[in-house]
Amino acid sequence: MNILIFAFAFIGVGFLIGGFVKSRISGILLILGTTIIWFFIYGPWALATFIELMIGYVVAQVSVRDN
Repeated sequence: MNILIFAFAFIGVGFLIGGFVKSRISGILLILGTTIIWFFIYGPWALATFIELMIGYVVAQVSVRDN
């Protein structure tokens, strides 16, 4: 159950980063920084965190794309 909570939380955080951070480089650096910090807390689970953050980020980028 905890895994699902973390998954939804990090997908949501990734979505917020993708929606509010205008620069793609800043967004990716923020995600990488979060992943590195998470690595020191939970070790290899940081890979799952990175994937979840990127999923949320990409969904936000696709949904709010300026065309």
